[in-house]
Amino acid sequence: MFIYLIYVKHMIKLIILKYSKSQFMTESEFLLTNINNSVFFKEFTFSQNELRHPSGNTKELADNVVWIDDLLIVYQVKGRERSHIRDTNSEEKWFEKKVETVAKKQVRDTISFFKTYNSLPVKNDRGQEIDIAEAKVHQLIKMIVYDPKSELLDHKRKLKFLESRTVGMIHLFHIDDYAMICKKLVTPSELSEYLEFREEMFLKHKSAIGARREEYLLGHFITTTNTLEINDEYTKNIDKISPLTPSSDVSWILNNFFKNLVTFSGGKETDYHHVIKEIAKLNREELKAFNERYYSAIEQVRKNDFGFPFRFTSSKTGCGFVFIGLQLTQKAYWENALFNFTEIYKYKHKLNRCIGVVVYKDEEYIQINWALLRGSWIYNKILEEYVNSESEYYPKSEINFLPRYPLEP
Repeated sequence: MFIYLIYVKHMIKLIILKYSKSQFMTESEFLLTNINNSVFFKEFTFSQNELRHPSGNTKELADNVVWIDDLLIVYQVKGRERSHIRDTNSEEKWFEKKVETVAKKQVRDTISFFKTYNSLPVKNDRGQEIDIAEAKVHQLIKMIVYDPKSELLDHKRKLKFLESRTVGMIHLFHIDDYAMICKKLVTPSELSEYLEFREEMFLKHKSAIGARREEYLLGHFITTTNTLEINDEYTKNIDKISPLTPSSDVSWILNNFFKNLVTFSGGKETDYHHVIKEIAKLNREELKAFNERYYSAIEQVRKNDFGFPFRFTSSKTGCGFVFIGLQLTQKAYWENALFNFTEIYKYKHKLNRCIGVVVYKDEEYIQINWALLRGSWIYNKILEEYVNSESEYYPKSEINFLPRYPLEP
């Protein structure tokens, strides 16, 4: 079994992120990077992707890359300089050259790099060097985002894809449409699911989708993932989607990981990304469940109350989560509590992965320690006895499928 233990010591407070524009980024690339950081987290976003070849030459991988486990998204960004804008005819020529030709080729080149090179070391937006050639891609999404800086190309916003003989379908987005989508679909899980849905809808209804704006596809997706029909009434549901509230925002928790953690596995420093990947793959309702239990454990500790651990499992990823709040008299046993309660829940539901969080007060600080347990289920007589005995204080577990997008009246 693999065990990742993370120690985080911090005061409970909100961290406000500030971004600074790199001198090597265009305005459009900077805007896309900030959008992606807000959805995918800095650990999984790569925007400084210059590769140095042993010959001394440099190549750019892509304007932006997102990599989370088996999901890989490559972005090419094209922005128009306002001072160059003249008329519709000149802007269409710019679009044909820069977006439909140059950006398309750059996407192809990026895919080729992944197939050609055994090593692609680049820094993520946390400044950590990661070899993204190690990506074991199950879901590859190609995307071009363009920023025309005027309304002269507004008619192009209905163009949803570019097709390539070598790399297949490439998503095409006006940057305002992409920003709108990321404002509504606030987790990597939601956005990747939408992009798959978008392509499937286009392939089934090319002419109908080609005649509609992005708002239709988003409204359809929010309402249903049934791709067999077109119903313009679905567009109205965009404004009915429940917004992401502070109760389902975990970004500040993840920022405290980077600022305060020390990680170990078998006594050696290891990678905390294994933990936050599991959080990044949750949808909004699961994030809400995560946050509610996280804060409930903290509240137990603040009041020095006794309570049983709070638990849930993601129906999509199959990862379990256990949140343990300890009283002052129990804090010396935090490590036993963390591993025992996490292992019991993992065993009970025959999970391959389970994350435990233990919270206790140490002087003026709240200590928050994490563990990720990974491994296949194996029968264990002792754990079986614990699972049977806990039925006295835990009701029988039920699988509850949360609504995809609760719609407000």
